[in-house]
Amino acid sequence: MTMTLEINDDIAVIHMDDGKVNAVGHDFITRLNGMLDEVEGHARAIVLAGRPGRFSAGFDLGIMLEGPEKAAELVNYGGEILLRLFSHPLPTVAACTGHALAAGACFGLLRALLPLPGSVGRGGLPAVAAGAGPGPDRARSHGR
Repeated sequence: MTMTLEINDDIAVIHMDDGKVNAVGHDFITRLNGMLDEVEGHARAIVLAGRPGRFSAGFDLGIMLEGPEKAAELVNYGGEILLRLFSHPLPTVAACTGHALAAGACFGLLRALLPLPGSVGRGGLPAVAAGAGPGPDRARSHGR
């Protein structure tokens, strides 16, 4: 995952671009955590941006398909970084540059969502649509 950080005029811009779909894996989360650490004391706001046409397709399916333990580990780690972003003391903005699906849509739901002019994309939470949303009465096991 290629992720870069620029700080201009007290605004930290974190660019995500893996050349594909900006899948969220362990490396992605670790880098994002490090960049959030780096921003502290140096910026007054944070912008998380994808590449043209792709914001993020969510959790890395390669890891998710390695089995329930690996999937749970990634989802828990992803939940920690989402919680950190949602509760960050600095204003956070998602510059949605294209498709934002599954966990990618969650990253796109920061305090402010900025669809960029000329960007075309879809957002969605397919797990919720499939009935796997939050709550004990809605949780389902989809073992495959």
